[in-house]
Amino acid sequence: MAKYFVIDWKRYGGGEAYKNIVGHALRQRHYRNRGNIDERRRKKNIVLHDAEQTSWQEYVQECNALSRESGGRALRKGSKDFFAIVVDSSVVEGWNEEDYIKYLLEAEKWLRERFKGQKLLYSVIHRDEKKPHLHIAFSYFNTERNRWSQKWLKEQKLDRLPLLLREFEEEIGKKFGLQKGESLENRGRKAVSKAIKIKTEKRGFLWWKRTKHRITGINKKQMARIGRALVFSQEYQKHKPEIQHTARISELNKKIEKLSEESHTLRQELQETREKLISQEKEIQRLREENREYQSLVRLTGSPEKLQSIVHRAVTDKIRFAGKFSSDLDSPKK
Repeated sequence: MAKYFVIDWKRYGGGEAYKNIVGHALRQRHYRNRGNIDERRRKKNIVLHDAEQTSWQEYVQECNALSRESGGRALRKGSKDFFAIVVDSSVVEGWNEEDYIKYLLEAEKWLRERFKGQKLLYSVIHRDEKKPHLHIAFSYFNTERNRWSQKWLKEQKLDRLPLLLREFEEEIGKKFGLQKGESLENRGRKAVSKAIKIKTEKRGFLWWKRTKHRITGINKKQMARIGRALVFSQEYQKHKPEIQHTARISELNKKIEKLSEESHTLRQELQETREKLISQEKEIQRLREENREYQSLVRLTGSPEKLQSIVHRAVTDKIRFAGKFSSDLDSPKK
């Protein structure tokens, strides 16, 4: 099995990138658990250098103030102001966690010496993931000159990743028996060649039908993107049963939630129907009582016609009495 080291180098600029990168490296932000971070091992991360600034604005303001004091220029809007480096390795047979940490400490020491003079933002070894790896970031701000020094980085050839990889392999890689890993571009070219030969949809290479590019016409960025897509496709095929099982569980949970909402609506409708039935029963009971009273009166009078006549006479007498009483009140006293 090949033993190789991996160095990922990216340039960043702006407050949002600073917040995300520093927050991820120092675990200051809580991300949705993707299954690759063990929360229980977070305290075992080794912070070699913590970020002194609490925000990108403070970091830039401090560097600009020092730069103006020495007659240098301030940071231009939209410029790259720091670069983050991730140092990792392949799975080395026979190595335990302490061996990985020893290698990463040597790598961190070498990088600090190589970028001596550049402001160090943070340096931390993550032990809460599958395998220990190093996160380190340097600013474009040079502490010796007190100014933003992209030109200085070019003069010292610190912006050339291939040169950095060769020197790292000579001084650190050979010491630990590690060689430089194959570049993503070459991996992408091999993956494209493999895709041309296979030409099958079952392995996730549907992109080949959608593109008309030849290999010679694909640039580095396209190769990197194709390489990442193919690696993702292979990983997907490997874990496809687990992914489908998880998707099925998610689909069932959505159906259960929908049925629960429908059941709640039906329970509400059932409760409203029960209340209507109770009110109707009360109304029927009242009518029954009135009917019993009516039947009692009919039995006392002898027939419904007599009862009606008595009621009519009583109402007429009441109206006559009320009219006479009101006329007596209206008439003046003598």
